[in-house]
Formats: sequence, structure tokens, C-alpha cells
Amino acid sequence: MLRRQARLRREYLYRKSVEDKQKNIQAKKDQLKRCLEENIPIHGDLRKEALALQKRIDYEDKGPERAAVIGSFSGGANTQSSQDDEYRYAGVEDPKIMITTSREPSARLKMFVKELRLIFPNSQRMNRGGYEMSQLIHACRANEVTDFIVVHEHRGVPDSLVICHLPYGPTASFTLSGVVMRHDIPDIGPMSEQFPHLIFHNFKTDLGLRTMSILKYLFPVPKPDSKRVITFANNDDYICFRQHTYKKAGKDIELSEIGPRFQMKLYEIKLVPPFLKQPHTLYEIAEQYWDLRSYPTQYVFSLLAQVSEDKLEREKCIELSSPEGQEDWLNYCRRPKRTVLEVLHDFHKSASKLTLEVVFELFSTIKPRSFSIASSCLPSGGRDIDLLVAVVNYKTKLLKPRLGLASNWLKDLKIGDKVFGWIKPGTLVFPKDSSTPHIMIGPGTGLAPFRSLLQEREKLQTAKKDALHLIFGCRYKEKDFHCREELERMVKQDKLTLYCAFSRDQEDKVYVQHKISENKDLLWQLVSNKAYIYISGNAKNMPDNVKEAFVEDVLSKTGGQTLEEARTMLKELETSGRFQVEAW
Repeated sequence: MLRRQARLRREYLYRKSVEDKQKNIQAKKDQLKRCLEENIPIHGDLRKEALALQKRIDYEDKGPERAAVIGSFSGGANTQSSQDDEYRYAGVEDPKIMITTSREPSARLKMFVKELRLIFPNSQRMNRGGYEMSQLIHACRANEVTDFIVVHEHRGVPDSLVICHLPYGPTASFTLSGVVMRHDIPDIGPMSEQFPHLIFHNFKTDLGLRTMSILKYLFPVPKPDSKRVITFANNDDYICFRQHTYKKAGKDIELSEIGPRFQMKLYEIKLVPPFLKQPHTLYEIAEQYWDLRSYPTQYVFSLLAQVSEDKLEREKCIELSSPEGQEDWLNYCRRPKRTVLEVLHDFHKSASKLTLEVVFELFSTIKPRSFSIASSCLPSGGRDIDLLVAVVNYKTKLLKPRLGLASNWLKDLKIGDKVFGWIKPGTLVFPKDSSTPHIMIGPGTGLAPFRSLLQEREKLQTAKKDALHLIFGCRYKEKDFHCREELERMVKQDKLTLYCAFSRDQEDKVYVQHKISENKDLLWQLVSNKAYIYISGNAKNMPDNVKEAFVEDVLSKTGGQTLEEARTMLKELETSGRFQVEAW
């Protein structure tokens, strides 16, 4: 199977190289033809090839058959791009789509995926379970699935959509916002299962046409009498999705929205990064693509078991890759944080039998990292961006050093080095009225979005200590107090009220939830005055601890409510947007 996939990939790349060659020849012919027609000098790069190209121009109207006879080129009749090759069967064969979610999806995400399955004809929904993404992709390829869709969420709200066209791409990633499901729309009509007509508005640029192709070929060709219409309307790079059914009433047409509705924003299309040269050496792939510090999954041990010729190592790999051996795998890999290279060193006899095809299956690619922007665009006029990054450097239980891949790479950058990335919209939404009280809880690097807000309010001269309340936490005041001078300056200028929790500077640990309990009377007064509450930082325990402190100390004890009433109030604050969490 691996050899077959490698052969198919080579054939595909060969077809693409032939197409690129044809496109380059056609571009030269067009340039030469324009020079001859407009009687302008021929460019120096074309002079050596001018006579040969002119002969090809004479035959360009003969079509690909005549061109193949004289020179094996299509003579301009076949300028098909790799994009056309990816979707060469579109419209001839109906798409076959598989939809799944991130692991442990919430009930709302499951509901959204069910509605997506109704949007895309010929689609199936698959429970993610404990499967690795590579295993799902292999299964989809084996069953001739044309497109694989993964939906992710943040705190129960669908926030991103990844569309992977099989077998070779492209893979497009979209952020989702403003998701309104069918059951949230009052008096919603029934969902039609007809193949829909598609409307694409304002997809005019090359990127727009590329995006339109990715979305368009998720749908089969509709019948002329279909009454179902799906609209993708592009406005300022946000794609609004709407779905309607229509009926004729005399000369008028009546539209009925059948949902769901949401906005999409493209932030990434993957093929091969353009800033990396082609072809690559194996060293370049290992250096620039593979994550050699990743922790091996059970799938890695199943691959080692396939190639191993050592009986003991093979049996151990089979055991670690089995469902029954999951606890052993956790104890061997995850808990001591063994990397894939260390595993290959331990199973060196099996590793010596690895083929090139298996090596490409074995190593996972480096995943993109997200860091919160910690600055406003106003002070620099949009020229500068500050990132607040915690440099990861620690030792495992086995006393092996571990360095964060992206954080240490950023730390070692020199002035003038280039960094490729994209800007993804954050989830925190601040009120436009600067007099509205803000309660901001941001321990560690969770300070980043709040520093952006503080810089903006300071630039607009609307920063006041009565409205801006920041609860910051870190381990040591002298070591981890991010942006200390800037925050203390704003406090002295009466632009900010600051509460600090330094957990390791005293014997009893103090966290941000303890500062909430200490200042519960003031915080209740702010909440009563329509304050907005924001939490940013590590998603492990902090958000839940902060929520519990607000429920027990602020809303219940100080607010005079029962615990049940306090939890209901907190839920209402979340629904109204007055309690927001951005955690990672």
C-alpha cells in the first residue's frame, strides 16, 4: 500500500511538472506573439528560442494532436494547471465526503456536524474516537473519499473548518464565526435534500477563484428543477454562508431560509510552502518539515511492527500499538515525554529496517503554533506586532532536557530574519463604550490580549482605572512579571487598577482565584454595573477555578444568591457576551 501511494504520488508530480512546462512554453509564445504583433523588440531571454517558438505559433490552431506530432507539446490547447488536475473528475463523478470532529466533541459541535452532513450531499458523518488523523486519511483514500472535512471548536462553539481534498490536496483551513444552527432559527422550514444550486459572490481574484473551486466541488451538479440554493458571499474576506429554498409566486420568487448560517474566513491553503525550494533533500525535509521532538502515537509502533524482523521488538511494538496496551504506551511514551527519536533509539533493530516510504509515514509534520498578539496597531501605525511567548525549557521525569520547538526558535531569531505566519482573529470581543467596567484575568502569557487593549485605550486617551481592572498572576515577581514597567506606569498614572498574584513568593501559594476572593466586594459592585469579565491563559485548570471563585465568592456570598442561582447568572453572563474565555 505504501509503495503504491508513493508511485501514485510520483506520477502525480510528474503530471504537474509536464503541465508547468507547457504553461512556461505557452507564456513564452504569448510574449513572442505580442512582440511581433506590436512591432516591439524581443526580450533578450527569448531571442535564442524565438525561431523555434515562432514555428510552434504557426501550428497552435491545429490543436494538441498536430502539436504532439511535431514536438510533444499541446500548442496552447492544453494549458491545464495543477488546480484543474486536482479536480479533473469534478462534475463527472459526484463528490464523496467524510465529516468528523476534533476529539471529545461537545454536544453542540455534534449537532453542528449533523447539520453540515445535510448541507453536503453524499456526505457521511464519522465519530472521531481515538483515531489519529493519518489513520482517518488512509481509510478515506482506501474508500475513494474525495473530500475530508474536520470541524473544531472552542469551548463548545465551532470555530474552524478544515477541508482536505483527496488524495493529494489542497487543504484549506477556515475560521468560523457567528454560527447560528437550524434549531436556533425560529419557524425554520424543513431541510431539502435536493442537490443545491450555488451562488458565489465577489470571488474575482486568483485566490478567490481558488477558494471558489475548493468549495464548489464539494457539491454535485444539481438538476434544473432543484429548489434549493446555497450562497457564498465574500465581503472583506469574510465568506457569509446562507441556505434557502425558493418558490415562484406569479412573477415573484419567495425565499425561505433553512439554515444554518455562519461566516467563514480563509487563513491557509496548503500544498507546498512557496518559500521552500523544490525538490528537497531528505535532510531539508527532516530539518524543515518533520517534528522530530513529537511524542509517538500508537500508530508509530504499528508501523515499526510491520517492518521489524526482531521477534522481541516486534512483539513489544504490537503490544504498545494495541487497545489493550494503551496504558503501557502512556507509561512508556506520554508520561515520561519520550520523543519519536528516543523511541527509534530504543527499538534500534526495528528502526534499521525502515524504508523511505515508512519513514515518511512515521514522522509527523511540524504543526503551526498560535501566539496571542500583545500589542495594539495604533501606536506603531500597524507596522509592528508584539508577541508574548513563554520559552519552554524543562527536564522530563527521565531527566532529559526538553526545549519548546517554536518558542526557542523565536528566541534565537536575529534582527532581519523572516518569519512566515498569518493573523487569526481572536475570540474576545470588547465593548465599544470605554466607560464600561472591564474585569480582565490574565495569568502568565494570558496577559497578551489585555496588553493590546490597554495600549489601544491609552493611545485613544480613554484608559481609566475605574474601568480597567487587571488581575495578573505568575510565579515570581522578579522573574515572571511580564510588562512590569508598563503596567506599573499605568497604575501610577491612574489608567489601570492592578491586582497581582505571585504564587511562589511566599510559602502559601496565591493564584488569581484567591485575588478574586479577596476583592469580591469590589468585583460584585463592578458586575452590578454591567462589567464585562474576560479570562485568558492556560486552559488546564485556571478557567474553571476562576469561574468557581466568581460563583462562590462574588455572585453567591457577596451577591446574596444561592449557588444554583449564581451558576445560572454566570451562564446568562456567558450567553450575553459579558463573560468570555480565550484559553489554550
